[in-house]
Amino acid sequence: MHETRNSLRVVDVEEKAGPSGCECEIQLRGGTVAPGYRHRDDLTHEVFTSELV
Repeated sequence: MHETRNSLRVVDVEEKAGPSGCECEIQLRGGTVAPGYRHRDDLTHEVFTSELV
């Protein structure tokens, strides 16, 4: 079985851990999150926002 390492975090607008009840965003990262974008910088920058790249 292939092991994957993905990470998830919930952050506020300052990219700090968001406290319960605040308006936050979920950020995901890992090899299985968007596999078609790996080593495709042109496509990655076209689709994802600069905060996540």
